[in-house]
Amino acid sequence: MSFSRQLLVSGAVFVTVPLAFCLISGVQKNSVPRIEPEQVSFQDGLDAIVRRDYPAAINDFTMAANNGNSDAAFNLSLMYYYGQGNVSSYAKSAFWTIKAAHEGNIRAEFNAIWAYANGDGVAQDDNTSDYWRQKVASANYDDEFDLSGMYSNGSDGVYDHASAIAWTRYATVRGDPISEEALAQNYGTQGGFPEDDSLAFYWHDKAAEQGLDDAEYNVAQAYWTGEGTAKNLILAYEWFDIAASRGDDMAAMSCADLARTMTPADITHSKNLAASFVAK
Repeated sequence: MSFSRQLLVSGAVFVTVPLAFCLISGVQKNSVPRIEPEQVSFQDGLDAIVRRDYPAAINDFTMAANNGNSDAAFNLSLMYYYGQGNVSSYAKSAFWTIKAAHEGNIRAEFNAIWAYANGDGVAQDDNTSDYWRQKVASANYDDEFDLSGMYSNGSDGVYDHASAIAWTRYATVRGDPISEEALAQNYGTQGGFPEDDSLAFYWHDKAAEQGLDDAEYNVAQAYWTGEGTAKNLILAYEWFDIAASRGDDMAAMSCADLARTMTPADITHSKNLAASFVAK
């Protein structure tokens, strides 16, 4: 959707199962007096990933995971899912996902939702999927969208598009309007996912209904142009008027442009709808 006003993040997209290697800073082997074995093997696994030596990475992550490193278990779940290391196994992927999830790894808890929902490597179980969904949704973690921005924009020299996928989707599970708007923009701007104007509009609308200014403007544009939804000038004017009431000069200009093609009665109707929304 070419008209969408951009907001904070580019590059995060929405997929069924996110691939997201845990590219956190590893422990330097000679930098501290005491280093746990699982920390050493986890760092060895990360080093092997950089070398693209995936069989070695699987061995190192397995050693770390068996010693309680949930990040290593999470990485194993993804390697088995995507067949990195010449071994593809949904069952092994699910095993490591669930192990890491039970150890409190938030990324694994998130992936457990979709493993049980889709029956990927485990028996499909909506109740267990809902359990993990509720656990993620109630997590006391407020920086997930900041993380999605860091990964997708390549902070610290790391461009981890897949981690942006995971964290943006996690934030959306919690109903975060900024994340919903980010998803809308990626559906509409070829951010790595096939363009889909109807899904872009769906997420714009969800964010707009929660009062996000940029989403309100983009919903208005969609109704004006008919991209992703049926063209409706009354609703377009309504949403432009809502955005204008929050100080959006571009939205106010759009109201003036739309007014030239609308009847006074339709304009009044749109303004009444906008006033009702703002008064909520």
